[in-house]
Amino acid sequence: MSAEQKTQQDFCREAFNHVQNLIGRMDLKAGIVLTVASLLSAAIYALGSCFFSRGVYPPYLCRVLVGVLIIYFLLLAYILWEAMRVFIARTAMMGNYSGAPQMLYPLLILKTFKSDKDYAGKSVSLSHQDILADYANQIMECSNIYRLKHQHVNRAIRALAILLIPWFFFVVFVTLHLFLSVTSAS
Repeated sequence: MSAEQKTQQDFCREAFNHVQNLIGRMDLKAGIVLTVASLLSAAIYALGSCFFSRGVYPPYLCRVLVGVLIIYFLLLAYILWEAMRVFIARTAMMGNYSGAPQMLYPLLILKTFKSDKDYAGKSVSLSHQDILADYANQIMECSNIYRLKHQHVNRAIRALAILLIPWFFFVVFVTLHLFLSVTSAS
């Protein structure tokens, strides 16, 4: 292999690794969104159970809080939907338009080769152009996967920001009401 060919393959390998790392970051961000949503929901549950177990409240107050909780849980469901979609395993979405040997992506390997002997047979006969074509194909496939994950994470983060409105309203209102009921009882 010439120095130029080695440089080309090294570049493709680095580009492929970079895209894989970006995909991993999207998975991490989705996990963080799920964690934050869980912590917010735990706070809602803790305050809500304390609030609603204290006694009878005026119907308008309960209706307002239940309305806020409905909005909260609808937004939460949407956040969970978008964040969980990040973790869905995806098959090849773009297809093999380059004629690449498809030797990098596990699901394509299983689709293309019937046994490890078939795979080994193809791997010993790979040309430099085959390697570059396979990297190019996989970089495009993984970039497309990244694009989809990026969209889902961004939607989940935007919805999480909106979720803070009913969460903040509920937490402040319930905390204030609990504080006032404790201080007026003393």
